[in-house]
Amino acid sequence: MAVYYHLFKKTVTLKSGKQIKKWYYWYYSSDKTQVRKSCKGCVSKAEAQAYIDSLPPPAVCSATVSRIAKDMYIPGSVHYERRRQFGKSISPRTMLDCRAYVKYIIDVFGDRRIEDLRVSEIQQYLLNCNKSGSWKNRYQEIFCEIYDEAVWQGISVSKPTFIKFKRNSKRQSVLSTEEYSQISSTTPETFRIPGYVEYESFCTHIKPLALELIEKNRTELNLNHDKTQNEEPVKKSEAVQNERIFTDRNLDLLQGQLELFENAAEYNSVQHDFCLLILLQKNQNLLRLPLIRNQPFHTADKELS
Repeated sequence: MAVYYHLFKKTVTLKSGKQIKKWYYWYYSSDKTQVRKSCKGCVSKAEAQAYIDSLPPPAVCSATVSRIAKDMYIPGSVHYERRRQFGKSISPRTMLDCRAYVKYIIDVFGDRRIEDLRVSEIQQYLLNCNKSGSWKNRYQEIFCEIYDEAVWQGISVSKPTFIKFKRNSKRQSVLSTEEYSQISSTTPETFRIPGYVEYESFCTHIKPLALELIEKNRTELNLNHDKTQNEEPVKKSEAVQNERIFTDRNLDLLQGQLELFENAAEYNSVQHDFCLLILLQKNQNLLRLPLIRNQPFHTADKELS
């Protein structure tokens, strides 16, 4: 028998003037308000009882945004362990980045009950923020995870649907003249790598980027732009504010560009199972060319000594 819901019968008058008896149930919400609802489609008491027996428990608690999110993205927390088992990223960089957004959210909406928040309130706040579209979209993504966490904590709340903000940067589909001239001016010898973890390098003035070639016969490259959230010097403990963030950029190779990489691959006797990464570091202005066989290369965002 349901312990949260209580049946009662009520006489209602239809538009035709006819009076009928209908089954209803009542319960107390999280704020101790009595809520009454109908047992849809139920005629007999047995049907009404079966209906309320099938209902999930009502939300028995209410919480502020700060209470819900206080342990999110923190190693050792229930939320962290859930992410790990669900296969979501739990890297220190990701956790620090997400936690920074949680702090921004708590600063503004921390004392608000999550079920009282409206999408329009959140987006109006973001509209008034002097931040990039990408930053605002990430803010909304983290807010959605807070709503998910609220459900896990037994709070009945619907996940909001946010309108995405326009990105400020334009997606480039080809290498710029400067980018290509710096790469094409090299010789195949420049691409020689004596080992999997050793690098050849030369000076360049191209903006920070990473270029990944999965197969030497592909006609499309994946380019990652190196961005920073904060250009000002920060303390080591605040390094997360100055971390690199890589975003994908797909490139169509122009005539001559594919041959450049094919020649480099042939010079090094490289087959199709390789990944060529070109990473230009912002501070040292070095072009790094690691060559990895048989597996994708995933360390473009790591600091290189």
